[in-house]
Amino acid sequence: INKKLLKAATLLTLTAPGLMATSASFATTIQVINYSDGSQYKGQLSDGERNGEGSMSWANGDQYQGQWKNDLPHGYGKKTYVDSSVYEGDFVKGNQHGKGLFTYPDGTTYKGDWRNDSPNGLGTFSFKEAGTYDGAVMLGLPHGQGSFTYNNGDFYDGQWDHGKRHGMGKLRYNNGNLFVGSFEDGVASGSGAITYNNGLRYKGTFKKGKPHGDGTCFKPKEQALCSYENGIQVAYAVIPSYLNEEQTDLVVNSEPPKAPVAEAIAAAETTSVAPAKIIATQDEDSSDKSSFVAALETEKKQLEPNYSSDDLAQERSDILFNHNFETLKLSQALRTGTWKKQTSLFNDYLVLETRSGDLKLNLKIKLFDGPGTYHVKSSDIKAWFNGKPLEGLKEFANIVTIKEINDQWVAGNVNLSFSQKDNYGDYYKVENGVFRLNNAPIYSPAP
Repeated sequence: INKKLLKAATLLTLTAPGLMATSASFATTIQVINYSDGSQYKGQLSDGERNGEGSMSWANGDQYQGQWKNDLPHGYGKKTYVDSSVYEGDFVKGNQHGKGLFTYPDGTTYKGDWRNDSPNGLGTFSFKEAGTYDGAVMLGLPHGQGSFTYNNGDFYDGQWDHGKRHGMGKLRYNNGNLFVGSFEDGVASGSGAITYNNGLRYKGTFKKGKPHGDGTCFKPKEQALCSYENGIQVAYAVIPSYLNEEQTDLVVNSEPPKAPVAEAIAAAETTSVAPAKIIATQDEDSSDKSSFVAALETEKKQLEPNYSSDDLAQERSDILFNHNFETLKLSQALRTGTWKKQTSLFNDYLVLETRSGDLKLNLKIKLFDGPGTYHVKSSDIKAWFNGKPLEGLKEFANIVTIKEINDQWVAGNVNLSFSQKDNYGDYYKVENGVFRLNNAPIYSPAP
């Protein structure tokens, strides 16, 4: 048999799994293969397989034009699906893998990294109705770090989890409001701060997109400790001037101002007053407290030192405060401390550590953004007295004001209460505290 005729006969019987293919041409560079199900290939062949440049039209209507290797799309190519979606980019062993642009039937596009037929890596989604996402992607969904510019003017930059805002992020609304904090299942949840377009601000906890829990309210020339339930303000206490080294008591407004929220929820009148240092104003006749006891408390307050920054040592870290701890003498105790700032993309922490004799404090200020007054959660307070741990009181009393901060020093005021009681039944307290700390490390043995 002639060898040339034998080679030509081989081209007549090329097969694919389950399909019989026949050649319509004996050309050595471009071949046409017709499959029994109606599919057709036009392109280069080698060793009986599709290799090189070629086009494929499948019986279901899908089409491919591009490079082939070992009978599979491999290299650069373009695939058009029967639903009118189109992928153009890299292929590896038949899969969309590498860099590519995909256009969905509704006009949405994705341009970026692909892994095994799915958007994975870094890329950009352009949604026709919603907006544009740019960032990390996994299995075709925003996942990891990324930003979304919404068509309504909103802008989010932060963490994502399987297509939802989840983790730390920043959300700027089209009306100028700005939220910075944690998200859960797409909405603000956990610690965060929202600044409204009128200059008012709330820093505290959120739940399902609304202020919920304890926090600090800011408005021009006034700061207050406030509490919310599902976006409705239930308590409001102006931060006292003792933080400015003038007095020591908090006074609750009888009618707290309405708090702005993103959903424009009207605030309710306060019906309760937080404990600890927050004292509701009331007529003396209606008080159950005897005038004698009240006089003794007033006299005690007058006898307490009113510390200021002038009382602190200037050459080293130092802290002073009023307290009701037994055996703790600040005038004779070793007083020292340090601080450090931990910076991440969306959440800065300020950590203060001080020692005054037998009392050791460690405070973590979350969402730190410079000088201001911060509510410190009880879980972010670590304290030891005579080696025994103390727990922060879960109320408004735990506040720190940062007045000055630079590369070396931080200075401010502190007011804390602890859930443990002393021998007289009163809660342990650190009041009217002033501090000036250096960021040089200190010797801090275990309590």
